[in-house]
Amino acid sequence: MKRKIQLERITILLLYLISVVPICAQPVRSAYFMEAAPARIDLNPALYPTNSFFNIPVIGSVNASVTSNTLGTNDIVDLFRNNNEFYMKDRFRNNLKDRNKINASVNADIISFGWHKGKGFWSINTGVRTDIHANIDRSLFDYLYDIEKNHHNWTGQAYDMKDAEARINLYTEVGIGYARQINKRWTVGAKLKLLLGMGNANLKINNIHIEGYLPTDGTIDPTKYKDYYAKIVTDATLESSLKGLDLEYSNKDDGGDNYHKYISDIKAGSFGIGGYGTAVDLGLTFRPISNIMLSASVLDLGFINWN
Repeated sequence: MKRKIQLERITILLLYLISVVPICAQPVRSAYFMEAAPARIDLNPALYPTNSFFNIPVIGSVNASVTSNTLGTNDIVDLFRNNNEFYMKDRFRNNLKDRNKINASVNADIISFGWHKGKGFWSINTGVRTDIHANIDRSLFDYLYDIEKNHHNWTGQAYDMKDAEARINLYTEVGIGYARQINKRWTVGAKLKLLLGMGNANLKINNIHIEGYLPTDGTIDPTKYKDYYAKIVTDATLESSLKGLDLEYSNKDDGGDNYHKYISDIKAGSFGIGGYGTAVDLGLTFRPISNIMLSASVLDLGFINWN
């Protein structure tokens, strides 16, 4: 039961992380074609605002986006209202796919400003960004549903939760952009960004096998000791780059001449930069006639090299 509760908490925490509710001082998508809105430059560096701007630190520009082939708006509301009961809803279960994918991105400006200079427009920004990707097999939700429905009674059931993965990248972005109108029809823009990695984690679960047989009323019958059992077999890897976390190792005596080294503790030290990278945003706009504008951009084309 304890392991079941731990799995429940991990799953709920994962979904809380990836089910981000957008909180926007200026909704980026709705501001895309508002000529005075500075936020649209985040989606296309060629779409610079008509006036210079200075965003108030932290609260001046915050945006988030979530895409999923499973979770809808009502599912996210249930997640926050019902806590660990959301996966018991028929609506949620009916929407589940064999593979449930969720991508989320949260970007908050610490400070940003832009100004007109000559025939061009310059912009500078510093912000914090989190990118999250999760790919969860239906078997994990089926396990949580069955265990909750059976009131934690183990009477010989076996469960296999397989092929789940999650990736989280947290980094600081420092960018400088330039946009310029070439003529009445064409405008081009670009932003060069330095990325300072704060931390990342890649979790991959190949399989978790759980089975057991325990007395349903909690009473241990000494004559049936040989019938009671519990088995948990895991095949998973976790890779992480986070400056300041150190692993401590210990040796375990197996009763013979061999000693097995294992991780006994994780301690936090002084935090720092865990990786470096660069990225570029490219954009252009084209006006075939006066009342129509076509826009195209390529964003976040780059990399981070984690230590």
